[in-house]
Amino acid sequence: MFEKVTIIDGGLASTIQLNGFDVDSDPLWSAKLLHENPDAIYDVHLEFLEAGADVIITGSYQASIEGFQKYLKLSKEDAMKLIEKSVIIARKAQKDYRNQTDRETYVAGSAGPYGACLSDGSEYSGTYVNDLSEEELMEWHKPRVETLISSGIDIIAFETFPALKEAIAVLKLMKNYPNCKCWVCFSCKDNNKTNYGDDFGDAVKQCYLENPDQLQAIGINCTNPSYLTELLSQAAKEVSPQKLPRIVYPNSGEIWTEKKWSGNNNNFLEVVKTDFPKWLNYGVKGIGGCCRVTPHHIQEISGHIKKNLL
Repeated sequence: MFEKVTIIDGGLASTIQLNGFDVDSDPLWSAKLLHENPDAIYDVHLEFLEAGADVIITGSYQASIEGFQKYLKLSKEDAMKLIEKSVIIARKAQKDYRNQTDRETYVAGSAGPYGACLSDGSEYSGTYVNDLSEEELMEWHKPRVETLISSGIDIIAFETFPALKEAIAVLKLMKNYPNCKCWVCFSCKDNNKTNYGDDFGDAVKQCYLENPDQLQAIGINCTNPSYLTELLSQAAKEVSPQKLPRIVYPNSGEIWTEKKWSGNNNNFLEVVKTDFPKWLNYGVKGIGGCCRVTPHHIQEISGHIKKNLL
């Protein structure tokens, strides 16, 4: 998948919001639409594919057995079926897009951190790892991972992880499914540390040492794009990019304050167009976007990279 530069999609939930659906106020976020309006998710997947994305990420980031049981009153079996549905929706969009072109595309199964399902913002601090053992984190992730794998995803995307401890836990868990590959992306609070406070370069090294066979790429998402160059530079000192490709899909660069976004989301395009040549030198093989990154942004990035850099 990452033999050459691969375009990853953008922000699923934020694009769904732009299409008229309010998901920010719901504890299940965009995962609620798996139950209530799957077509809204399908439409966004198709938008990103048509914009040039090579990889679309399922709408299962905030999906969990406990969350679906608590907020939708589903049985465990029905909750697992809803996670499976996230893959079915993405595969349908992929199939329908394939009727338009023979371009090869992939489906990544999203697995967000434990904190994303607490709906208290702790996914952005990682403080919950202080109260959970590695084994407890593995056990919590297990049902969703197994469901995504059995549903036929191409790769699992462990994304927006704030803490190394949880990343190591899922990489250990993945050893139970040796035929499945994964990537890990950390969210970072500055140009040096993950949101929890782990040194990013060391986190890359520890993840690679834990499971080099299944870890296909490592990187950064849900992070201000201005931090990426220095973060990638640190990682390159710890693990050669030739051994482990890097991927980045940052936020738009806008700032979330007092329940609203402020700033200019075109900052994302400016940073990418300016800094991507440096990122290539640090081994970046996958690029996309996270919060507030739209199909328009992905189309601009895809066109710019293919025209100027490949």
